[in-house]
Amino acid sequence: MVKLQTLDHVAIIAKDPAVSLKWYMDVLGLDHVFKSQWDGVPIFAVTLENNTGIAIFPSKTDDPKGKPEGDYLVVDHFAFRVSGEDFVKAQEELKAKGVGIRVADHGVAKSIYLHDPDGHEVELTTYEV
Repeated sequence: MVKLQTLDHVAIIAKDPAVSLKWYMDVLGLDHVFKSQWDGVPIFAVTLENNTGIAIFPSKTDDPKGKPEGDYLVVDHFAFRVSGEDFVKAQEELKAKGVGIRVADHGVAKSIYLHDPDGHEVELTTYEV
């Protein structure tokens, strides 16, 4: 069996990849990398801590549809793990930036949920409860 090392990246579709890149950099602190690769598509942003990234692809239409309501086979959300200390800090920083968040206590973990400019749900989670 292949031994998986880590999740490398999540690929998302964005109405305006430059707007999404700015959001991921400003809100979550990701870094824009591979700027001269692949003719700029996708835009690739990674965490500085472990290089887990987001590949941002442009929509193929001028009016892309958001995630459908109900029981569909789509990616529901993606999560980045943070320390307990950064979990508290993230709540304060996100609120100060005017980012809408929802905090949940899952017993074994705590999570912050937020949405990027295209409505993709992003989770920040800690197991240091």
